[in-house]
Amino acid sequence: MKKLLLLLVLLVAMPAWAADESGLSAEDIATGYYRPLAEQGEPYAQLTMGEIYYRGEDLPKDLVKAYAWLSVAAAQQVAEASELRDKVRAEMSEAQLAEGDALAREFVENFIPKDD
Repeated sequence: MKKLLLLLVLLVAMPAWAADESGLSAEDIATGYYRPLAEQGEPYAQLTMGEIYYRGEDLPKDLVKAYAWLSVAAAQQVAEASELRDKVRAEMSEAQLAEGDALAREFVENFIPKDD
């Protein structure tokens, strides 16, 4: 619950931080805030990372990483992630899809919390 609350606070505050005089860039926010949450298993941070890589605005556009992050969020029942993943898949070559599937398997193994 704390992670979800933190994510919501970050989502609301992100535009202000991106324009802040602190020098934080949108890329800093993406890699410094969303990626750690995504790697801890937060599904909406995983969705956000997929969106960021798909749009290519805050980080270089990368369909393989977008597909992988969206796949792990979809595996955690985030409907929006499934829909966007299908859109990304339609833009990928066969080689990119193979790479994306392999990375998605790795992400699912490493970034979905295990029930203890």
